[in-house]
Amino acid sequence: MTIACCNGIVARTLAEMSIYIKRRKVMKCVICHGEVIKVTDVKEEVVVGNDVVYIPIKVPVCKTCGERYYDRRTMQFLEEVEGKLNKTQVGLKEVGKVLVYEERGQ
Repeated sequence: MTIACCNGIVARTLAEMSIYIKRRKVMKCVICHGEVIKVTDVKEEVVVGNDVVYIPIKVPVCKTCGERYYDRRTMQFLEEVEGKLNKTQVGLKEVGKVLVYEERGQ
């Protein structure tokens, strides 16, 4: 489980991280040490069998290197969704297909 670390302060929720960032306290990226981290809409990818499921979430993202920061609630949400997807495919909407090219005779 990844928890965002804000200059030594551990944020437990996305709300805590957002408040920390909005108060202009500098949250530095643990990878590139960049200081531009903004809450962004992203799609988390989960593989279920041969299918890929995108789960839309909001997380702080470093605008310099793209590192994502997940709070405890977001990680629990993603784990719950992944568990549900492994049991049954409820709430899914097909938006395209992925095709695999295979050469014949091999």
